[in-house]
Amino acid sequence: MESLGPEVIYDEARWRTLAAKRGRATPVLRALMGAGLEAYVFGSVARGDVRPESDVDVVILDPAPPYLVELAIERAGLRAYSKEIVQATPSYVPKAYIYLDPDEELVVSFPLATIMILWPGSRPAPYSTAGSRLGLCPLSGWTRGAPRRPGSPEGSIAQPWG
Repeated sequence: MESLGPEVIYDEARWRTLAAKRGRATPVLRALMGAGLEAYVFGSVARGDVRPESDVDVVILDPAPPYLVELAIERAGLRAYSKEIVQATPSYVPKAYIYLDPDEELVVSFPLATIMILWPGSRPAPYSTAGSRLGLCPLSGWTRGAPRRPGSPEGSIAQPWG
């Protein structure tokens, strides 16, 4: 296989941090998926390049009724510590954020309307087609490596964006 970039070697502390962060995400994903919501982990927890201070980002890509998300969280024995709605600009779709711990390290986010991404030179695409994400099945089975950054026995292969 042709190398995609330099290999990133993780030490055992990094592997423990990754396992702990993914372990925090698993019950949230189960709760949301049990309610019929398509949820993923994204960011550093999905990529595998976590640090102790990394947050655990869970995203629902399609618009969801906030009551349904909150109900799924409560039924799983989880608690919403705080909630907010953010609209970055007047033309941007508002997104809801539900923080599941007092330090706001574990968060579920979801759009309140359909998000369309406009890539230069292309047609608009749904937000759900963009970026790296990791669902429950791969999250449960993977201990090392992550999508879009193929794993190696010691870490991951860095891929240049372009």
